[in-house]
Amino acid sequence: VNFSTSGYSKYGAQTINDYLNTQTNSSISYSKSWAGTPFSLSTNMQHSQNSQDTTVSLSFPNVVFSVSRVYPFRRKEAVGKQRWYEKISFTYTGTLGNNVKVKERDLFTDRMFKQMKNGVNHNIPISTSLNLLNYINVSPSANYQERWYFRKIDKEWDPVSRSVVNGDTTTGFYRLYDYSFSVSATTKLYGTYQFKKTAAVQAFRHTLTPTISFNYRPDFGAAKYGYYKYVQSDTLGNMRRYSPFEEGLYGVPSAGRSAGISFGLTQTLEMKVRSNKDTSGFRKIKLIDNFSITSSYNFLADSLNLAPFSINLRTNLFKNVGLNVNATLDPYQIDANGRKVNKFMLRKGKLGRLTSVSTSFGYSFNSKNRGSSSPAAINDINSGTTEVPPEYTDMFTQPGYNQIDPFTRRQMMSATYYDFSIPWNFGFNYSFSYTKPGLQANIVQTLGFNGSVNLTPKWGVTFNGGYDFGSKKITPGTFTLTRDLHCWQMSFNWVPIGFRKSWSFTINVKASMLKDLKYDRNSSFYDNFYDN
Repeated sequence: VNFSTSGYSKYGAQTINDYLNTQTNSSISYSKSWAGTPFSLSTNMQHSQNSQDTTVSLSFPNVVFSVSRVYPFRRKEAVGKQRWYEKISFTYTGTLGNNVKVKERDLFTDRMFKQMKNGVNHNIPISTSLNLLNYINVSPSANYQERWYFRKIDKEWDPVSRSVVNGDTTTGFYRLYDYSFSVSATTKLYGTYQFKKTAAVQAFRHTLTPTISFNYRPDFGAAKYGYYKYVQSDTLGNMRRYSPFEEGLYGVPSAGRSAGISFGLTQTLEMKVRSNKDTSGFRKIKLIDNFSITSSYNFLADSLNLAPFSINLRTNLFKNVGLNVNATLDPYQIDANGRKVNKFMLRKGKLGRLTSVSTSFGYSFNSKNRGSSSPAAINDINSGTTEVPPEYTDMFTQPGYNQIDPFTRRQMMSATYYDFSIPWNFGFNYSFSYTKPGLQANIVQTLGFNGSVNLTPKWGVTFNGGYDFGSKKITPGTFTLTRDLHCWQMSFNWVPIGFRKSWSFTINVKASMLKDLKYDRNSSFYDNFYDN
């Protein structure tokens, strides 16, 4: 549980990380499953707090009862080939929820209880699978959803304010249900190109996975269901549709009939090369881990039936350096005002408009741990010269401790001591985003970096920061100089730029039991308010 009053992080934070963190989260959970049955139960409480606008979100109680996949028509003692109806299966998930989002000043007041959203949601998906012509997998499915609400809010036209306002709030038991059907088909196509046996590259293998699916949903906005009503919306007497249950926790069955088809194509590309490091003499290299294109077509829409194409590419540039690119291609043109019109870009000789592209990648360079497989700091711990904080005791006893990212290790343990077992490390991450839904384009790209280096066996430096290409400014970062004094540690922390520009000097005992035994000197960031 982590709770703090708003404003603390801005005026009471002691580190740059505390200052930059504007979100506080808490969670308490309990779960149980019954052995030998498909039943399980979980419950939790969640809390989220934004210190910038003093908004607090509480979610309690949340109870989920689940039934794992069940095959009701499967024989207990199967003899011979499995029958088609034995593949029919279903699952069940029942959720009870209660959420509220209020300002910090309204916690546990009448205003909070009036704004609570609660309800019960039941979800039952049913599915099966068939094999068509030995190569095509067909998967029919249906989904049934039912919501239970305990109040509804009618709306009415207020001639005084000339607006739609909430009218009567009626409590009771209200049952809303909907259902949908779908069927999908998929297969795999393989293509292989072989080279000469003496060649370094032996073969290429190209795998194509096309998918297609059809879905249908009835119109639950029809009057017979009673999920929607009409209310006057302006002084001219025009009416608009609304739902008395639209503030419900699990939404309202959608109005309007839908029938559409979704399709996609996924590809992978592998290369087989000679390798002396493998016992087989060959090694497989994935040139393209995944390259997919997906879209859909709505048969019942009046216009713009074809949805934008979603494109994803995932591959490895180098060892341990992956690249993931996401893009969106809109097949329709836009007018002079930037609004989409029902004309394909193919009329202009183009496949579509590139409306978004995003990518990110990063890498960390680091040296090997000095000495044995156990960090030098652990030797100090075992000898009693350094005490491990209780929250990290399990971490030090795990064989994979050395595999944790070096910078993360140092940050996790910075409150106790600087880990001198890693001579140096450096990491960076880069992100790029381009969006152009209409006439205006927006580009955001940032670069972050962090690292550390041992100047001597007893002196170490840690740093982190970044650069925003849009504002052409360096983002706030920190620089820390540390000296190992055996049972003690000395550190100098410096924030060179930004609102939190400051420095601090500390000499403290490493043992957590004596964490208050220390000497501090610092310059407060409050001094920045009075700089001439």
